Amino acid sequence: MRPVAGLLALSLAGLLIAAALGCWQVWPLGVMGTLLALSVLVERRYRRRPELPETGWEPTSEKFLDEDTGQVMQVWYHPGTGQRDYRPG
Repeated sequence: MRPVAGLLALSLAGLLIAAALGCWQVWPLGVMGTLLALSVLVERRYRRRPELPETGWEPTSEKFLDEDTGQVMQVWYHPGTGQRDYRPG
């Protein structure tokens, strides 16, 4: 995440410098870089997963095909916390 946060900071700094210098031609490039960095920071699949408790998980009957990896995923449920986890299987 640190490189993406650095890219976001660099894009925002570039936008501010361009605005201060009156270089309006580079605005679209700065805006696109900022939006790209923000989308990666916000997207769930790129975040670190919180540590899940090892005990108490129950498999459900739900399965689906993950289009990104091509693997069949099994849905697991933890009744104590209400969390759901998606594991290959």
